[in-house]
Amino acid sequence: MKYPTIVLISIFSAGACAEDSVKIGGHVRLNADYRDWVDDSDRTRFEFESLKLAIDGKTGPFTVSADYRFYENADITVVRYADFGYHWDDSVSIKLGITRVPFGKQPFLSNAFWYSINYYLGFEDDNDAGMVVNYRGDNWQLSGGYFFNDEYNKPANFDRYSFDVADNGQLRNKENGQWNLHYERSWPHEPGANTNFSVSLQRGEILDLNNLKNNEHWALSTHVQHSVNHFDFTLQYVEYEYDVTPVDSQHSDRIVFSAFGFPFPIASEGHSFVANAAYTFKNISSRISSLTCYTEYGVVDSSLASASQSVQWVNGCVAAVDKFYIYLDTITGENMWFSGGSGIGLNFNDGSPTTHRTNLSIGYYF
Repeated sequence: MKYPTIVLISIFSAGACAEDSVKIGGHVRLNADYRDWVDDSDRTRFEFESLKLAIDGKTGPFTVSADYRFYENADITVVRYADFGYHWDDSVSIKLGITRVPFGKQPFLSNAFWYSINYYLGFEDDNDAGMVVNYRGDNWQLSGGYFFNDEYNKPANFDRYSFDVADNGQLRNKENGQWNLHYERSWPHEPGANTNFSVSLQRGEILDLNNLKNNEHWALSTHVQHSVNHFDFTLQYVEYEYDVTPVDSQHSDRIVFSAFGFPFPIASEGHSFVANAAYTFKNISSRISSLTCYTEYGVVDSSLASASQSVQWVNGCVAAVDKFYIYLDTITGENMWFSGGSGIGLNFNDGSPTTHRTNLSIGYYF
């Protein structure tokens, strides 16, 4: 899931201005993991994971970007983003298409290959169909966006990269218009030190496909990040609520999300807290340009009567070796969909214990 932006090819059109370019990149990744909560026959896997093609083009003030992926281990093809941009000047720009929702720490909160717990709630690296306007000042940026729907406008299509509100045949909802406002500011200190802060607001409507009624949803986020030389520490808090119409007087406490081929329920209201600490070793050798080691603890909780805390704790390292990026993560989960649980933030009475996953990703980025 996580990848650095690496470009190999730059093609300049003959006779065009120096700013006109098309850049093509991508990745090929292999993955191995061990999961202690599944049957012995499938606990250990080694497989081709994904193939990605990305395009980044520019002509005068216009830009185009796209990221298209095939995940062999999930047997799906997905569009991560595909948007057009226009830059009025160095301060004001706009993007239109399937583009990143300006919410939370940008561009990512997590250092880990599998992202933070917020990714599975739709609050990290979320890309929807809409428009975003950015205004950049000295050490600050203000972004406002409107999104018509999820990237496909097909809530029953679970084959997607971003985690979105879904229709599983019983709990049938779809994203139906959403406003976002995001403000971020940084404070450079002495050389090698910087503090970054953001606050985000999200508000919109969810269409109940059973009765065609629009219900509201909202979310708030704030984060602070402090970096000193090789050390980085980040905290983020998110609070959210979905107004859900009960089905047969049941399930007013949950809403279904989906991605990578599977739907799952999350608590209809709750909050998350993520703490992330990382240290980067730089220029280790002529081939190893960096090694970043991190620990990240994320928790989702709710005040609902049916709530049960979900936890994801990741420890790992990522090494940049020539054009390869190698991730090694250990992941501890409690009542967590990604780690053997039935969903996020609810008590499913399935007695799921604490689970562990060891994950190795080897990716060639071009």
